[in-house]
Amino acid sequence: MVPVWVRDSDQAVAVNASHQNFKYLPGVKTPDNVRWTSDVNEAVSGSSIVLFAIPTQFIRPFAQANRSTFPVGVPLVLCAKGIELSTLQLPFDIFRDELPGKYSKYI
Repeated sequence: MVPVWVRDSDQAVAVNASHQNFKYLPGVKTPDNVRWTSDVNEAVSGSSIVLFAIPTQFIRPFAQANRSTFPVGVPLVLCAKGIELSTLQLPFDIFRDELPGKYSKYI
């Protein structure tokens, strides 16, 4: 099973039921082994790798709110580009600051 975290629990329910993300990818069917959830703990539990596809402007508050959720030793891969406008930091720098000991190198 491949978990995908989304902010909106109603969206998670709808995509799981229809296997389509009508809001962002209308007409594209998601595989049966993909499970959408709005629970971060559920999304990362048992994962061997975590991909972060969050806009750079939201990485810091997301990391702060979920700091204890991410296990040590599980690779965290950034799928974001750009800079944080308020600090001019890159996504890697934000993770290094907000998730000490959990994200220490580029993958």
